[in-house]
Amino acid sequence: VLHRYVLHALFLSRTRWTASVWRRVHFDHHMDPADLSVLFAAPATSVPFLLVLSGAGALVIDRPGSFSAMLCATFTAFIYYEFMHLVAHLPSTALSPWLEKRRRFHLQHHFVDERVGFGIGTGLMDRLVPGSVVPDAQSRSETVRNLGYRGAWAERFPWVQDGWLRKRAATARSDREPL
Repeated sequence: VLHRYVLHALFLSRTRWTASVWRRVHFDHHMDPADLSVLFAAPATSVPFLLVLSGAGALVIDRPGSFSAMLCATFTAFIYYEFMHLVAHLPSTALSPWLEKRRRFHLQHHFVDERVGFGIGTGLMDRLVPGSVVPDAQSRSETVRNLGYRGAWAERFPWVQDGWLRKRAATARSDREPL
């Protein structure tokens, strides 16, 4: 749900601060899915989110020790998600049939159509969210890499684009520097 309705929504590009978070958390990863520096979630954004999520869950459960249990559950789920995301981006064919299917769905999300295939560790959310199941054959989305952040929208809210260009320029400079 977070991946579909928050990380793929343009509203985070509207302010300088949220744009920089969105760019680091998701936009850069779609622009360059092979960039390992943005493959994993940054601790500065993921740990506070997991703490808040655990606290919210503990409030709902309202039992002694529920925060510890929620903390364990959310961090375990997050580690599973990160592992599955890594597997999806590894250039390997020596995977189990199930892992290979998950990998193929995720890569279609990155290279064919960003509007489908949101589930990384499981296909459950894709079956529950209407229109997000990856069809057998489809044409490439025009916004698969930029998530719809382009044109007039990017001109009106330039922070994501500016950050992306700065990152690319810094990477190009570091590639030219001798070791």
